[in-house]
Amino acid sequence: MILFNVQLFIMILDFEKRLEIRLKSLPNDHRALAIIYNNLSQIYDYKKGLEYHQKALNILLKCLPSNHIDLATIYNNIGECFNDFNAFTSALINHKKALKIRCNLLSTSRILRSWTSL
Repeated sequence: MILFNVQLFIMILDFEKRLEIRLKSLPNDHRALAIIYNNLSQIYDYKKGLEYHQKALNILLKCLPSNHIDLATIYNNIGECFNDFNAFTSALINHKKALKIRCNLLSTSRILRSWTSL
């Protein structure tokens, strides 16, 4: 357990450092920032994770087409955060957005992954 906590702490520091460097060197809406925010969202608790998912989403909405599969992933992740907060209406809204994108792009087996989140 202690080793896991140390590894997690090192990972957080690494991603935070990457974010700091990229924030200084890239425009605020650069896709690389969205990737870092998404990675950080996976490490933190759900409250902070939701904040980072939403930052990633805001960037991706500016630089990707509205039906891009990466947006479906972010919407799904946001939905999962809302599930954990028992904010089921918000969770459903985001899962439906993810499902709509996936229905337009993917095979049946990958669409089922969205349905299971609903």
